[in-house]
Amino acid sequence: MSETVFRFAAVAIAMAVADWCWTKYMMHAAEKRAVPAAWWSSAIVAISIFTVTSYVDDHRLALAAILGAWIGTYAAVKHSSK
Repeated sequence: MSETVFRFAAVAIAMAVADWCWTKYMMHAAEKRAVPAAWWSSAIVAISIFTVTSYVDDHRLALAAILGAWIGTYAAVKHSSK
């Protein structure tokens, strides 16, 4: 049971970070800042590999990915609007 809770939390956190990266990527790309956008894009791929491989093995973890995506985007937009 504790392994499932750990994996759920890990996927949620990873997806929150991935969505933070997506938001930063979109902001830099919109500003035509190629190098920062490229770095954020690389981070998205790296984090997504872990996330996707986690919930392919256990479909219940898709909920963690959805939750993490919401949290990551919300936090990035709120942080960037300051």
